[in-house]
Amino acid sequence: MAHVEEFTLPIGRNSGKWYAEVTIERGIAEAAERAGFHIGIDNASGFYALGLGKVKLPPEQPVEVVGLMVDLDRRTFNWRTLTSTFSDDGIPLAIGTRSYAIKVKGARNLEYWLTRGQVKINYGQTPFKYTMPAGYSPWYYSRDEEDPIRWLVPTYERTVNLELKQTAIAFWDWLLDRNAAENPTLDRTGSLCAERQNGQLWFLAGADASARIERTCTVPFGTNVVIPVTSAMLTSDSDDTCAATAQVARLSPHTIQDSYLEIDGRRFDRLQDYSASEFSCSPLTVAGNQLAKQANWLGLWVTLRPLPRGEHTISFGGRVKAINADRKVTYKVLVK
Repeated sequence: MAHVEEFTLPIGRNSGKWYAEVTIERGIAEAAERAGFHIGIDNASGFYALGLGKVKLPPEQPVEVVGLMVDLDRRTFNWRTLTSTFSDDGIPLAIGTRSYAIKVKGARNLEYWLTRGQVKINYGQTPFKYTMPAGYSPWYYSRDEEDPIRWLVPTYERTVNLELKQTAIAFWDWLLDRNAAENPTLDRTGSLCAERQNGQLWFLAGADASARIERTCTVPFGTNVVIPVTSAMLTSDSDDTCAATAQVARLSPHTIQDSYLEIDGRRFDRLQDYSASEFSCSPLTVAGNQLAKQANWLGLWVTLRPLPRGEHTISFGGRVKAINADRKVTYKVLVK
């Protein structure tokens, strides 16, 4: 079974001055330090991190709180703890086009700690422990229970007891178990949205960006919508071709560029943690039928908690340049 060993906040920043805090319970701090637990920011090209070895928790304190100060105008990263204040200069950050995001990484028990709330990332959804530095803003201010960030199921949680890769496999089974005329990726209006949907998961379908497709879909209240932000099935009858596509899938999510998910105007663009792939060149079999001699696949799948009743606009897409694939589609989703 897979284990989540890092978690990245799905909101990236390219400019501005931002603040967030990470709380760690005393009971796990020592184990986390032994496991090489790190807190910091990541831009998909580099991880700028603070190890717990630098955090000294006073005996009387039940938790440690690490404040993260990120100045993307001056390109510096700084922090403070219960026993230290922000340094004068901080760590210089690389200049690049990729956005930065808050990340915790490096402990095999991280999934368990995050699920139980023993490690928490406060990006502005609750009051901060420390006074936020002058001129800074919360990484993402969100006190509204109906803010879309609260609808994204984080990668350390399971939906209907499925891990991320199992959810991706369920998506492929739903998508491919039908004849070509019923292919929902070619549906221009959403008329096929309800076809073959059953159970707790409700799948949306991607589309070629050049088709500029907008679909309308009615979703039953209480179901979990699964969004294939970017997905690609790579089939082949040639061993050489399959080996090449296996390399593309193996390197996911780094082979996926410009991925994004926008829900009711809120944009999420740091979705690498939602990556799943298969690169074994195994036969592609669905419902007992072999559809291809060899296949590999990759993509980003985001599961949403049950959405509030009413209309929601969901857009998503991305690029897999190695196979010249551009994905983009918009859904008008009516939950009732």
